[in-house]
Amino acid sequence: MDSLLLIKSVSEILGIKDVALVSLVNATETRQIVVSCELEMRDLIMKYMTDRPETQMLFPSVVNDILATRDKSSLEVRINGVKDGVYQTEIYDRLTQKSRSSSFPIRCSDGIFMSVACKLHIYASAEVMRLHSIPYVTGATKVGLPLSVLSEKLLKNSLQMAIETENYEMASNLRDELNKRHKDKHE
Repeated sequence: MDSLLLIKSVSEILGIKDVALVSLVNATETRQIVVSCELEMRDLIMKYMTDRPETQMLFPSVVNDILATRDKSSLEVRINGVKDGVYQTEIYDRLTQKSRSSSFPIRCSDGIFMSVACKLHIYASAEVMRLHSIPYVTGATKVGLPLSVLSEKLLKNSLQMAIETENYEMASNLRDELNKRHKDKHE
């Protein structure tokens, strides 16, 4: 069964300058998935979450106004899997589910942004929740991330930081994940 997700927090990664994290929790607030995004996307998500007036004439708001002329209740953001550290995400239209035009692939952070700007629900497949979610702890100041959901760029940045801080066990795990992905691509 797919899980309805809610945006719980948007934060930065300590020591990595150009990446932010969006935490999405299930309705019971027991599990979460964490999605990385650029700082610009983080800023847009936060602007729209706080419903700032300057967003009213920006493209996403206009798209939302256009969508408001139709029943958009059938639209949702779906996170269906992970490939090479990237969440496989789509905008899905339940009304046209039998046609080819029912699914529109989108970068996960953009899908999250669209869910905020257009007030769409976000769902993660049962497989994503089973394989890539982590426990959610209310008030926690740190969050662990499954290596399988980190982009190659973030893995490389984290590897460099682990080496610099002499965290060789973490560096080894990060290196192994990078090697596994390169091996999978060449098979």
